[in-house]
Amino acid sequence: MNDATSGRLTEKYLDAATPAIGRLLAAPHDADGPGDAAIHAIHRGPSGYIPLAVKEDGREWRELGAVAVGQPFLPGLLAALAEDGYFGLNTSFRTGHRFTTQQRWTPIPGMAPAEERRTVSVRQQTNPVTGLPWQQHDSTSLRWLNVAYADLDCYKLGLDVGAALGAVVTLQERGEIPPATMFARSGRGLWAFWFLLDSRNPAHGATIIHKQEHRPDTPQRASAQAVRLYARIQRAIVSKLAHLGADLGAVDGPRYAPMPGTVKSTSGNRVLYWTQATAHGLPAYTLRALAEGLGLELQEREHPVVAAAFAADSTKDATKAAAGKRGWQQRWRYALHDMEVLLQLRGGTFNAPNVSRNVAALYYALTLTKLGMSEHDVDARVSALGHRSGLSPDEITAALRQARKRGQGRHLSSVRVFQDLRVTDVERSYLRDRTPPAATQKAADIHERRRAIMAVVTDNGGRVPSVRDMTAQLRALGVPCGNHTTVWRDYGALGIQPVGQPGRPSKLPL
Repeated sequence: MNDATSGRLTEKYLDAATPAIGRLLAAPHDADGPGDAAIHAIHRGPSGYIPLAVKEDGREWRELGAVAVGQPFLPGLLAALAEDGYFGLNTSFRTGHRFTTQQRWTPIPGMAPAEERRTVSVRQQTNPVTGLPWQQHDSTSLRWLNVAYADLDCYKLGLDVGAALGAVVTLQERGEIPPATMFARSGRGLWAFWFLLDSRNPAHGATIIHKQEHRPDTPQRASAQAVRLYARIQRAIVSKLAHLGADLGAVDGPRYAPMPGTVKSTSGNRVLYWTQATAHGLPAYTLRALAEGLGLELQEREHPVVAAAFAADSTKDATKAAAGKRGWQQRWRYALHDMEVLLQLRGGTFNAPNVSRNVAALYYALTLTKLGMSEHDVDARVSALGHRSGLSPDEITAALRQARKRGQGRHLSSVRVFQDLRVTDVERSYLRDRTPPAATQKAADIHERRRAIMAVVTDNGGRVPSVRDMTAQLRALGVPCGNHTTVWRDYGALGIQPVGQPGRPSKLPL
């Protein structure tokens, strides 16, 4: 791909003036052992944690904890990652903990000095091997989206790394994919990385956005909208590189990549990273620029049937098209009627326990917008509702802006609205749409867990164990229970609580 085309797709370039990029360009590609230059070049955010792990014997996954962004890797940690080491490509915003079971002897109530051996759960804040805090690295804990990536298992197709690299460069020259920022040889396969930048980064200097410092090289903030677009980009990348052995499952944000300089036990090769720099520096992309370079359609459209009903050049029968428009408008009249009734039932506002006032204002504005009401009328009605609900002018403006943005976008289901506004069965009886919300898997899991809790209490003769003991018993029964904090919430919802000290029965009356 020539420089002109590359410049059209690239929002910015990263150069050696950036400290992390300067270290990367000066590093000897970690040919002599593990190094952290490439990792710090990837994790360019101002905060967060980098998760680390190893595969023992190339098979068993073992976590090593998380390192704060910007913290140098000490020699002992690099030594632990010398063979089959891995690091997280995207940054998490928090650390976690783990529970281990231990055997302890505790006095038997009323039978001192007799003791009994019990299994207890012990919470660990740090990894006992490295001393680092445990990582919390999943799709819900991402703070920064640093890179888009492709994991090419080219050896499964009989291709070596050189042949796969040449094929990727050919795709770049044809304009089918944007130029990658970095490559890595991972044993017998090849990785390609596209560095990401936040669209709100300043051109120079620094600025504060959502209480985080943004510089020209700051990666994309992992907002819900950004994560959704990131997933589409990853699917597009693996689709375009499937003929080179792209791992079709490697599309998630919490993905781990091989540690630079580590040795892969399966092949005996050392993992090497190298950049693909241009005369302007390393190519880097906003999510939108990368999506456009991959040929993704970014505009969200209505359902095809609805779009055909409103299309001026529709081949549909004019009578049917008019009927479609009337039906669509009537659907939103009913939705507005239900919202107005709900407002009356709640005293003129959507204020209710566990209901976000901002979300309620957005749904109200979106319903008015989809109904076809003028912007002036929408502003007046939403502003009046926002003032009654205690929203600030900025919050009201944000709801109106999002409603206009999504007014021609995807469909808004009444089930979603009823769930978010916490519509009760009594309130639903006054509405036109009385369809109960669909049961979710989360609700089913909560019901099963609380049923199991009451069964354990019944089996214990009505004695309520401590939350940690209950967590251990639920795990032994194979009931998904999260951790003891989840069980404590269940105790509150069920109206029960442990009696006396943890693990001891209540005292009998004298």
